[in-house]
Amino acid sequence: MAERSKLISKFYRLKMAGELRRFLEALPIRSVQETQIGDSIYMANGELRVGHMYYPVGIRVWFKHDKIVAQITAPKAHVSVYADPFDPSGTAELVRLATVKAAS
Repeated sequence: MAERSKLISKFYRLKMAGELRRFLEALPIRSVQETQIGDSIYMANGELRVGHMYYPVGIRVWFKHDKIVAQITAPKAHVSVYADPFDPSGTAELVRLATVKAAS
């Protein structure tokens, strides 16, 4: 079963490559390092800009109950966004709004 999940996730990662790229480009992040683990469609760590500072951030996109969801967390910046379902442009906008809120 785990191998099947990994295969499905890999298929979606390839299918969604353009959307994932646009999503990442729309985020205020730098130094992104993909850390693909397990059956996630996409996982990465990097630094999220909040105000004039950068904070460690984790990005994860995966399947949950037959839909794609995402979580972007930067605990030190008090930013946590859970997108259900994942929409690249909508989720990026939610993250930008969360960083503005955390900066104020």
